[in-house]
Amino acid sequence: MTFEPLKLYNWTSDHFDLWIQGQHIAIGYHTGQCSDSIAMLLKKKYLLKQFKRIKAKDLRQYLEQFDLERPRTKYGCMSQVLWLACGDLIDNQ
Repeated sequence: MTFEPLKLYNWTSDHFDLWIQGQHIAIGYHTGQCSDSIAMLLKKKYLLKQFKRIKAKDLRQYLEQFDLERPRTKYGCMSQVLWLACGDLIDNQ
């Protein structure tokens, strides 16, 4: 299955939801280093609006279940969450 480019796909955690455009999902999760791709995605207004509504403590709480380096900033948490969300959407399509 491929993602429709302009369609919004829902990713849900126990703490919050994100809606990600199909054209951005594969950009956020691919082989190799994804940090530049995630940084580019976090400039998208529709994603920033969603993350502004999510408290930093909720992002950190969600990330605690993973064996990842703990980000010190909300932006770092947003980056990891977006990367994980894109990966989940790809893996579960």
